Amino acid sequence: MLKILFFTTALEHTTFRKTAQMLKKTGAYVQVVGFTRNNFPEGDSDLNVESLGNITHGSYFKRIMKLIRLLPFIREKAKDFDVIYTFTLDTLIICKLALLFKKKTWVYQIQDIRPIYFGDSIKNKLARYIEAKFVRKIDLLVVSSENYYTGYYKPFYKVDEQKVVVIENKIIKDTINPLPDSLTDDSKLTIGYFGVMRCVRSWEILKSFVSVNPERFELYLRGKPAAIDGIENQISSFDNIRYGGVYKSPDQLNDLYNRVDIVWAAYPFSELKEGNWKYARTIRFYEACAFGKPVIVQKGTPQATDVERYDLGLVVDMGDVQGTKDVLSSLNRNQLANWKRNIEKLDSSFYTHADEYSHLLTKIRNLANQK
Repeated sequence: MLKILFFTTALEHTTFRKTAQMLKKTGAYVQVVGFTRNNFPEGDSDLNVESLGNITHGSYFKRIMKLIRLLPFIREKAKDFDVIYTFTLDTLIICKLALLFKKKTWVYQIQDIRPIYFGDSIKNKLARYIEAKFVRKIDLLVVSSENYYTGYYKPFYKVDEQKVVVIENKIIKDTINPLPDSLTDDSKLTIGYFGVMRCVRSWEILKSFVSVNPERFELYLRGKPAAIDGIENQISSFDNIRYGGVYKSPDQLNDLYNRVDIVWAAYPFSELKEGNWKYARTIRFYEACAFGKPVIVQKGTPQATDVERYDLGLVVDMGDVQGTKDVLSSLNRNQLANWKRNIEKLDSSFYTHADEYSHLLTKIRNLANQK
């Protein structure tokens, strides 16, 4: 049986955990090692996971020092594994250093292209130079959007198309079973903002908007409030803003989505001309479609194209704060009913996976057999 060692600095991350689970399900032996961040929704524990402790989100110097101290551990741990599967550049670099001259199959998965890789500063150019050096040494690159390859890794790093597998942020088929909505107040429309709430602009717009529209709108928050310091204190004076705490995905997704009328999937916002937001659809966009919920998305994103093409919700431009609030003010139940009907017409393949993970495992196994 093919043995895969996953190494990550975010053991709780939904996408990375899902990848490990699906490769295990499709026939590989999987071991996951890494750090927790306390920055992502909680996950289930059916994987063979070894936690190396907590690591602070964003503290790169402390993070790299912890990783360097792991070199002997990784070298010993990887002895019995055919494949090394990493999720961030620093873990890829550390594993490469730890396993220098060792014959392994290398897989590097990209969930987001971080801001440090965009721009023309010395720091930006150095980050791209380092990543390019290591990406050219891997066997397989897994990306969450075709646009990541065509718009970034191909033109910037000249990555061969044969080394790329695309697995979008879709839902695993049969892991969800949408329940009837539990909404009780038909006089108000409830906007849901879920996940790692790290978009400051989103929070500022939503808080400000519902605060001046208490008779018409409610805001329901669930997940890790990364951009909302002291969330309980911030919302204590609002009767129409509720925070339901963290959640486990996919087990508790029903509990999130059947409480809201429309889902805020407009993040992340950036003033940059280039950024991750231009390349991939968010997990929340696909989840909303799977649960039959209309969405609010940011102009210029891939999901905005989908929303406009299939009429699935609202497109806003968070660069224009007042304009975004004006668009939100136009929301009504007739619109919601029409958008819900359009979502129901979508084929499930629009938001659920087919055989992508089986294809991924086949590619990895073929590469490992060539070593």
